[in-house]
Amino acid sequence: MKTIKVLLLALLTTLSFSEKSMAMGHSGGKTGWTFMPSVMYLYESTKSGSSTTQTSRLLGNVGLGYIFNSSPFYLGGVYDYDNKTSTGGTSSKDIYASYGVALGLVTENIFMIFSYYLSSQYDQTNGNTTTSYTGGSGFSVALGYLFDLGSSWSAGPELIYRDLKYTKTSTGGTADITYDTVLPYVALSYTF
Repeated sequence: MKTIKVLLLALLTTLSFSEKSMAMGHSGGKTGWTFMPSVMYLYESTKSGSSTTQTSRLLGNVGLGYIFNSSPFYLGGVYDYDNKTSTGGTSSKDIYASYGVALGLVTENIFMIFSYYLSSQYDQTNGNTTTSYTGGSGFSVALGYLFDLGSSWSAGPELIYRDLKYTKTSTGGTADITYDTVLPYVALSYTF
């Protein structure tokens, strides 16, 4: 319930900014097709006695959509990727790959994009054993701020909340896995 309240507050804030932007007679200067890739790389190393565990994480979120003329509304598609690898005494790898549709608001600098994932797969590898979880779906909410770099490019910080659920395994069994994250990204935007 707390998450829903935070998301509603973010939506109302973005709507407030978009109304001010529309009152000034523009949608922030961005109209047309927009390519929005976001990336983040995280690294962690823990040493305990003579053993060391290293964890790396590569995150990617790629959106392609259209910002309508004289409006802050964005409509498009999204592909989301999360790869977490741990090495040490035992090695493990978790890969989440999802795609879906996106709807949002893009103002002069602030954006909020809601994505619904039509399909998602989670591959969990421990040692030499890989288990795939399918039947995944869920949603994410991205909230960010873009600085104008010129020549139709923008860049800035972004925060993405993601909620995914998986119901099947690759062996034909059932699963009940929920995956929630809130992670920072570096967002890029190119409007053409």
